[in-house]
Amino acid sequence: LAALQKGEVDAAAGNVCGLSPANAPDLDKLEATGKYKVIWSPGYAWEHIDLNTTKFPLDDVKVRQALYYATDKKGIADTLYFGKIGTVDLPAAVGPGRSWAYTDNYTKYPYDLEKAKALLKEAGWDCTALPCTKKVTEGGQEVTKRLEITLMTTDRTDRTALAQVMQAQWKKANVGVNLQFLYGRGLFATCSAGGPLNCRTFDAGIYTWIGGDDPQFLGQYNCSSVGTKENNWTGQNYPGYCDKEADDAIKQSEANAEITLSRDKRKPYIEKFFQLFTRDVPVIPLFVATEPYPYRVTFKNFKPGPTQFSAFGWNAWEWEISK
Repeated sequence: LAALQKGEVDAAAGNVCGLSPANAPDLDKLEATGKYKVIWSPGYAWEHIDLNTTKFPLDDVKVRQALYYATDKKGIADTLYFGKIGTVDLPAAVGPGRSWAYTDNYTKYPYDLEKAKALLKEAGWDCTALPCTKKVTEGGQEVTKRLEITLMTTDRTDRTALAQVMQAQWKKANVGVNLQFLYGRGLFATCSAGGPLNCRTFDAGIYTWIGGDDPQFLGQYNCSSVGTKENNWTGQNYPGYCDKEADDAIKQSEANAEITLSRDKRKPYIEKFFQLFTRDVPVIPLFVATEPYPYRVTFKNFKPGPTQFSAFGWNAWEWEISK
């Protein structure tokens, strides 16, 4: 950044050069000088919230949908990332103009606090006070349950800030949220070491998955990848999402030799999976990692690569620069 401000370099390649959305204010000032331009390029790492679909109260799809409606992604992007980070609706960072697998045919959850409250009411929750409550019968007796969940993430500074924003947003719907911050290996520890994701003891968890040009979900969101005691807690389907139609769509797309080598044949199955996945909300996708690429205005044809494997300098033969 200092070298850019002094005019000592012609371009810089995002994270490789130590630049991130946290540098947005300084990069905006740099761009305002008229000497540099900045490209904000979305990548394939996608931040999201896993919801444990087999654990009360998140075993109710209406509660999960309500949390999604109560999530203001733009507010997160503006508050924490200076509006420079791209939001995402689909898993694996699949988005328009970025993936051949993108479709617009899926359930969308624009920020709508009133819709969130209505869904909680439909699910039987009384949300006149924090937290919402619900009377249920257990062991032949009526008991009052509280709509309270623990949101886990790592102790990385930006993640703790994100969790605090989520806590405040969901509180507006009178959902009680307790925060728990773990060091990275603690969150992702094996079940034998007490890892909450692998043991599936968590309620909700914020972390990052890495997508790619060719989205793959087998091993991540198919039924046999749900960790259980019977399979020794193997598999990375931490939300415990298991829908037979979605499972079949994933298998057809990625494991059927007659289909998997053809994008055209795969796309209807991927679209079906997206429709079911967004209907059921085992995960709330938030945003994709976005990198800044500042370059001198006299540097022609400088641009980030179009695929996950396009290294910085992928089109160097096209570069032209004048002082």
